[in-house]
Amino acid sequence: MFLALCLIFIAGYLAIIFERQLGIDKTASALMIGGISWLICFLNVESIVPDQAVSARAIDSEPLVTLVGVKREFLRGELFERLLADARTLLYFLGAISIVGIVDSKDGFSVISDRIRTRNRVKILWIIAWITFFISAILDNLTTTVVMISMLHKVIRYPEPRKYFSGMVVIAANAGGAWSTTGDLMTRMLWIHDRVGPMELAVRVFPASAACLFVALIPVSFILRREQAAELIGFSAEIPPQPLKPRAVIFLALGMIGLMLIPVFRSTLSLPLLVGLSLVLGTIWVVSDLVDRFSRSTSESTSGVHMALQRVDISAVFFFLGILLGIGALGASGLFLSLASMIEGIAPFDVVKPILLGSLAMVVESITVVAAGIEMYALPKNDTFWTLLAYCASAAGSCQLIGSAAGLAAITLDRLSFLWYLRHITPWALLGFISGCIVYLIQAKLSGLIPAG
Repeated sequence: MFLALCLIFIAGYLAIIFERQLGIDKTASALMIGGISWLICFLNVESIVPDQAVSARAIDSEPLVTLVGVKREFLRGELFERLLADARTLLYFLGAISIVGIVDSKDGFSVISDRIRTRNRVKILWIIAWITFFISAILDNLTTTVVMISMLHKVIRYPEPRKYFSGMVVIAANAGGAWSTTGDLMTRMLWIHDRVGPMELAVRVFPASAACLFVALIPVSFILRREQAAELIGFSAEIPPQPLKPRAVIFLALGMIGLMLIPVFRSTLSLPLLVGLSLVLGTIWVVSDLVDRFSRSTSESTSGVHMALQRVDISAVFFFLGILLGIGALGASGLFLSLASMIEGIAPFDVVKPILLGSLAMVVESITVVAAGIEMYALPKNDTFWTLLAYCASAAGSCQLIGSAAGLAAITLDRLSFLWYLRHITPWALLGFISGCIVYLIQAKLSGLIPAG
């Protein structure tokens, strides 16, 4: 069964990479991955669900119900649980896009983009990347990717050169989210399960995350400098910056503060992210309606949300869903736990185990990898294993587009193709990942977190 699931995932992944050559849309391939994977799971339910997981009372109370039937109900419940988690991710993504759309419709991002007066693409790349790095730690990697790619559309006119910037946004967002308990669903899971503390995670992982981004930026900077293109920037250097528009400043502030409050509500009040998102989106939408009503006597605020949602390719949302379903099926089958157990058996040193386990995020999303680690290991809070796993799972997720929510968002918003990303971004993401691991190990050795010898 494991072999069949792996073959389906690999075949679907190759179909996604070579969608232009095959003439098959990547969304269809992703949905096939998700559907067939779960079909295989249900066909092999007896081997997937252990007898210990099924209550004997469930069978005794229903004499006509077989053990296989009870196991299918158990697996069905797990499927619904994963669907609920996937639906939350998709709804949060659409809600964040709506907030960004309202800010964009009020020219909020022009407050920043109009201030970028340099035509040096390398300088712009570094500015955008480091802004993304730090904002991701405050918001999260998914929301930050949505915000920064939307702003890139204002700064970079042509889509081809913009791909490099979007690729680096993915790396920066994942690296920035690794050192904050609010920066990634994966680090938030480690925090909720009392595996890491916010301060310990930041102190130990920040140098490695910064090194990861810094090293990845260097080769991409040389590429951009070598491949100079006319009119890369969407404005002329001779045009003086436009004066600040009060309405643009207000909506930029509302949007950014609102997005920052969502994780604050989550950490202080345990308020679900979707509830906080609904509150922020509703507030900004009402303010937008009121501003338009009193300024122009016509309601145009809904067009900001509608235009933002119209820009999202619905097929890309289904692609998002298909990939998440496929990864969920691999997790439900126990494949990841088997791989993690294999790593436990072959890894010669304790520091190698989180690196190898986190590297699985190159194939699947990081939250699944971390969930497997939490289930396997009962190590104390703030153990080196957890902080190193947090870095490795986040940074490794940048090595290919389906390894993180930020990568999936980039596919949806900027039409990044898998093959292009593998050729032009993955080598430098991998180089940054390795560099960050080295920095983490050196820092841990110097601080005594790793025993000498």
